[in-house]
Amino acid sequence: MRVRILLFFFFLISLNSHAQLKAKGKYEKGLKTGVWEYFEGDELFRKINYSTGEILYFKPGEPKKMFVVSADGKAQKDVQSEPVFIGGKLAMYKYIYDNIRISSLNNSSKLTGKVAIAFTIDRDGKTKSHRIESGLAKEYDLEAVRLVKGIPDNWLPAIVEGKAVDCEYKLEVFFNVAH
Repeated sequence: MRVRILLFFFFLISLNSHAQLKAKGKYEKGLKTGVWEYFEGDELFRKINYSTGEILYFKPGEPKKMFVVSADGKAQKDVQSEPVFIGGKLAMYKYIYDNIRISSLNNSSKLTGKVAIAFTIDRDGKTKSHRIESGLAKEYDLEAVRLVKGIPDNWLPAIVEGKAVDCEYKLEVFFNVAH
């Protein structure tokens, strides 16, 4: 019996959804240092001084309500620029697709549905605090969390009032298992 798994990843993607961001900067001892520039095509999208933590430029998007996380908890705020995965959403989808472990899923059942994962993207572009918002079945939930936790910490953070902030982000992983 051959198991076929189709994964569908759902995002509300606009036509200009940062298909591919290119980065220019330098590393010192494995860390970004100095001024980094991020381009969407040939257009400057964001410019950050990693030595000082200062955002020198960002291309504002349409204000979007998102949960901003702070020591006081989380509050819904308008972000000027939402978190962006460097390399684009397609690179993120490809990572998930290439790294799924079919053997970890229960091959005896046919399940179709989604697992919604929420996590925080911090002001340094790293992810943390992954949790299941809505699940499908234990083995699918665990596989979705493993996949999302494995996505490289390669994010540009959300921006509120010109400053990088910790922000909650949601990702839905769709499964369609057919025998």
